[in-house]
Amino acid sequence: METRAVTVSMEGGKITGLFLNSVLDSIYLKLFQNARRGAKRNPLDIEHGIKLVIFGCFLLEARVNEEIRFISNSETAVAQFGKSLWKTLRRRNLLEKIDLITALSTEKQQEKIKVLRPKIKQVFDLRNRLAHFKDEPEQYPEITSTEGIIEFVQNLPIPDLNMNLMWDVTKIHSETISSTNKWLNSFHRSYSTMKNIKVTREAVLSGVMDKEKIYSK
Repeated sequence: METRAVTVSMEGGKITGLFLNSVLDSIYLKLFQNARRGAKRNPLDIEHGIKLVIFGCFLLEARVNEEIRFISNSETAVAQFGKSLWKTLRRRNLLEKIDLITALSTEKQQEKIKVLRPKIKQVFDLRNRLAHFKDEPEQYPEITSTEGIIEFVQNLPIPDLNMNLMWDVTKIHSETISSTNKWLNSFHRSYSTMKNIKVTREAVLSGVMDKEKIYSK
């Protein structure tokens, strides 16, 4: 079913904006959660690991972009300047955007993201490795005999990339993605309170307001 989101922004008790968009971040979150459950059930199945990493990164990119757009509009009194600022900032890479968000975060939030930042980089390095697959085949020059090849095939090692997509590793990436998403939610709540801005977003299904809110910030 097609789902869209209506966002209402209020400042000082007055409506300051009404916006319509897709809810891809919500869908990415569900896909990430499904992949995580699949990876836990089948820890050696790298298909779940790929989905976990890919959709987890999609989720963080969508959420970070949402916050950068929100900040751009909130920190500027002139609407057109806010839009221009967002168009400039959206070209930055994810970690640069997170650094910008961090500059406006609380001391506790800054301490949290300081720990998460290198872990986020590891997740996105793996995502980029998947998206731009260029791994060279692992070579075994010491094996030159037929008997050696037979023994090798009977005891096949696991490629490095596959190891990085099994649950033992993706579990750590899963925790990083979930913690970063929670950090972004925490930032939005504290920043909105500081700015006295209330943003509520609800799902709209076929033009009818859904009773279940996607989130209220």
